[in-house]
Amino acid sequence: MLVLPVPMVTALVLGFMVLRMLAGERRPLAIAVFLSACALQGLIVALVQYYGIALLQPVQPVTASLVPVCAWLAFRSSFIEPIRSGRDFIHLSAPAFTLFCVLFAPVTVDAVIPLVFLAYGARILLALKAGGDALPLARLEAGRQPQWLWAGIAASLMLSAISDTLIATVILAGAPALKPLIVSIFTAAALLAAGLLSLSPNAFGEGDQRKRRAPNRPKPQRRIPKSWHVLMHCSRQRHSISTRR
Repeated sequence: MLVLPVPMVTALVLGFMVLRMLAGERRPLAIAVFLSACALQGLIVALVQYYGIALLQPVQPVTASLVPVCAWLAFRSSFIEPIRSGRDFIHLSAPAFTLFCVLFAPVTVDAVIPLVFLAYGARILLALKAGGDALPLARLEAGRQPQWLWAGIAASLMLSAISDTLIATVILAGAPALKPLIVSIFTAAALLAAGLLSLSPNAFGEGDQRKRRAPNRPKPQRRIPKSWHVLMHCSRQRHSISTRR
């Protein structure tokens, strides 16, 4: 019987959700990108930890740093304002800095990744705490459910940061054999929770739906020149005269 590691199963489930979303369900594009990042991370964790593909080991921290960035952009585009490349491009500095650390300061990677997850998780929680005018695109009919959903996503991000800290503690304690187990449990739980929560209909606001709700403007009618009206009037008069004769 085929047995798959937990991160691989998580990646397959999230990948199926992304395909289903792109095929028919109407969801913001940022949510699809966030789910894709979660699925990609689960796949890379499985390939590195369970299938021994060491070539992807330097890639794993970089793709991990993409998950909280995509989560924040999905949250911001859904509840605050649409994504603007000129303004939000700066968030790519997190994976870029992680790549720099992987190449030139690999010792710092174990500290950088948890900090990125904690920073973006805390940023989402602070935005949710402000509420009201701070979330102008939130749907009123959804009530407080979106806040609870995204609070769960933020908690899953912070849970991933705790897992990295726990892995470092286990290694220092002389029990590195527990590392794959911790990675499997925390990665699968965090990624799957984030993916499932983001699929809820109330997990996003009106940021991607204003265009859909815009009323269809009637197409302007083509104006007929006055000369055409005069020509039609003259032809009618000639036709009436000929019938009288």
